[in-house]
Amino acid sequence: MRLTKLTSRPSLVITFAAALVGMTASLAPASGAAAGPAASTTSTAATAITTLATATTARICFGAKAMAHNSTCVTDTSKALSPRPSVASEDVPEIYSEECRSSPQEPEVKPCSFGKATGRVKVALIGDSHAANWFPAVKFVAEKHGWDLTVYFKASCPWNATAQTWGDSTSRESCAQWNTDVTATLLAAPPDLIITSALFGRQWESGDAGVQAAVDGYTASWQQLTDAGSTVLPIVDTPQMSGRAQRCILKSSPQTRNCGTPKTTALNDPPVIGLAARRVEGVSPVKLNRFFCTSTFCPYAIGSVTVYRDRGHLTATYMRTVGPYLNKRIPKEFYAPRFR
Repeated sequence: MRLTKLTSRPSLVITFAAALVGMTASLAPASGAAAGPAASTTSTAATAITTLATATTARICFGAKAMAHNSTCVTDTSKALSPRPSVASEDVPEIYSEECRSSPQEPEVKPCSFGKATGRVKVALIGDSHAANWFPAVKFVAEKHGWDLTVYFKASCPWNATAQTWGDSTSRESCAQWNTDVTATLLAAPPDLIITSALFGRQWESGDAGVQAAVDGYTASWQQLTDAGSTVLPIVDTPQMSGRAQRCILKSSPQTRNCGTPKTTALNDPPVIGLAARRVEGVSPVKLNRFFCTSTFCPYAIGSVTVYRDRGHLTATYMRTVGPYLNKRIPKEFYAPRFR
């Protein structure tokens, strides 16, 4: 489809539409004449004009814009998905490198710097792979505002002061050590803004005790940094897809409108981020799941973009399209002066 080219050159659209109007005028029956083939042709041409006008003025959605309030774009359901579902697992953020990612068994803190080293605003993105999901969107905002951005990323290890109880002993101990060292690093030079998110699973026992342990741990970590002068911005975790949805997207692409998971299932974990935020003054959770779900359903693909690279991790392609909407949730004090 080349609708975007036509849209960018309205004179061509107007000229072509005018030509069609002229054709219909010449084909229209004279006053009082019986309706016949010419009248039918007139109706067909008028319909063509309406269709052309709609096609050339509507913008084609790409990614999160399809879920935005008052969006006027339309999704081209015949378009192949980007990335293709069969290779979506490879569409990872650039922080999935040996230099930036600490594995579950590694206690080493690996700070990775992005953005403008001399930037006035110092920002940290911290946490596990569900925090890393947000890197493409955070990077978009960092580049827009000239931030000095540092990423602290450890697989299977949220930024949380409570020691985990799942996994092997090496992973548990390395996560606890990583948390201690990351928090010490932050306290030595508190960033202006800290962005974090995390998966909630069975890291801290099951049931209510696990929920309470998670909330206590987030509260402790965030409180230390807010007391040191940082603003902490936790992002509520994103949906989890079902295995059925994953099989559907691989089979049905690009006709994917029925592939996904009911919202009540996809967002079924306890709201530990929100519960912890209530306990730390000045901390408010960022909620952006409207860019992943309708009121009842969370699609696997949105705006011709594959959203997930597995059941719980997001493609870098989709998350780049979420960047403008994350930007709107950032406190204005962290904007570049020209955007305030």
